Amino acid sequence: MKTVFNYYLSSARGANDFGHPDTGATSLRRAPPASGSIRASYVDGMAAKRESLGALLSGVRPLRAAPRRVPPATQEAAAPPPVVELQPLASPLEVTRDGEHHRGRAPGTRSRILQQLARGDFPPARTLNLHGLTSAEACRAVLRFVRDARVDGVRTLCIVHGRGTHSGARGAVLREEVARLLAEELAASVLAFSTAPPRFGAAGATLVRLRRLPVSGPRVSE
Repeated sequence: MKTVFNYYLSSARGANDFGHPDTGATSLRRAPPASGSIRASYVDGMAAKRESLGALLSGVRPLRAAPRRVPPATQEAAAPPPVVELQPLASPLEVTRDGEHHRGRAPGTRSRILQQLARGDFPPARTLNLHGLTSAEACRAVLRFVRDARVDGVRTLCIVHGRGTHSGARGAVLREEVARLLAEELAASVLAFSTAPPRFGAAGATLVRLRRLPVSGPRVSE
């Protein structure tokens, strides 16, 4: 019994913790590094990062400070402009009537112009036929017709309105409406108008002489 115990004791003394014979060598387990070496490694790493960042930012310059905003000076409210009363562009034409015939001329227009127009000395370049239109439709057509012709440089027009033989007691409604438009609303464009001579429609039509478009320089009377 004693011999067996000594065998196990000697075996236990001659083996290490892993069951291998103890050769007397030092243990393979590494000791933890000292705290001073860890701190030195951290400092060296941060220094290297600072050097790299400094190299990247070597050419970068700081932004300039934004200029200080100065509030605008308060201004006193300007006085409102004086009210100017607008004057009409042209005075109404002077209109005369004789039965089925009518004439009109702008103030200051020579009577010779009106006589030439009544004789047909100025052949119309454009003609507008109002037959079949209502009074409102005819008014719009005449306004557009005269204004477009003046823009295009046309001087003499013919407006066919009829004699009003089918209007009953109202008479020649379109003829009277045409005369009113030419003498009032279109006074700035019309120089003269007259009942047409027989070859252009007689009492069923009106010849119109338009003003020239204004040009720079002194005005020349017609």
